Amino acid sequence: MDDRDFGASAQALAKLDHLGVPELEILYKLERTSGQLYFHLADNIGNEEAAELLRRNGREELGHANRMGQAIGIKLGRAYEASADLKAGYPVAAPAAVDAALLR
Repeated sequence: MDDRDFGASAQALAKLDHLGVPELEILYKLERTSGQLYFHLADNIGNEEAAELLRRNGREELGHANRMGQAIGIKLGRAYEASADLKAGYPVAAPAAVDAALLR
C-alpha cells in the first residue's frame, strides 16, 4: 500500500481478506482523510444547510477513525496512539467549488 495515496491504499485494502494492525492503521488514515475532506467540501459548498450535512459526514468519518484506533488498541492489548502521519491523513485536495456535478 502506498502510504501517500488515498485511492491506491483504499483499493489495496479492498482486496484483503483480513486486517492486521498495519492494515487497520491504513484504514484509520483513510477515515481521517475522509473526515477532513468533508470539512473542506463544506467550506466550499456555498450553502450553510448543505455545509452542515457535509460537516456531519466529516464528524462521522472521524468517529470511524477513532473506533479504528480502539480496534487497534484491542488487537495490541494496550492503549493505542496514532502517529502524527496517520492523524494528518492523506494529501487530498478538495475542489475549489462544490456543485451538482461533483456531488454526483
